[in-house]
Amino acid sequence: MKGFLIPLLFAGLCAAVFSCKNPVQEERSLLMPADSLIPEALMVQILADVHLLEAGLIIRRNQGERTSGFPDVYYQGLFRKYGISDARFASNLTYYQWDPEGYSALYDKVIAELKARSKWIPVREPADSAGKE
Repeated sequence: MKGFLIPLLFAGLCAAVFSCKNPVQEERSLLMPADSLIPEALMVQILADVHLLEAGLIIRRNQGERTSGFPDVYYQGLFRKYGISDARFASNLTYYQWDPEGYSALYDKVIAELKARSKWIPVREPADSAGKE
C-alpha cells in the first residue's frame, strides 16, 4: 500500500502545481486582448519617441517658450506615426506595468535605444559657451 501511496501523492502534487493559475497573469490577459497588444520591440520604439517628445517640451519650457497645446499635437502625431490610438497606448502601458520585472527589462531596452539614437542626434553647443576657453 505504501508503494502505491507515494506515486499517487506525487501525481496529485504535480497536478495541483500545474493546474494553479497565476491570478495576476489572468487579470493581465483580461486587460489586454492578444490582438490589441503592441509587440515589445515596437513598444520600445514608441516609448523612446515619447521620452524624446517630453524632453523637447521640457527644453522649450526651460527656454521660456509657451508649450500649451503642443503636447496634444505632438502626441497625436506620434500615435499617428505608429498607427495607434492614445487609448491603445495607455492600455498597453498599463499591461506592461503589471509585470514590474518585465517592465524594468522593457525600460532597459528603451534606454539602450535612446543611447543608440544619441549617436545620430547632432549636439548643439549652448550659445553662451561659444568662444569661451
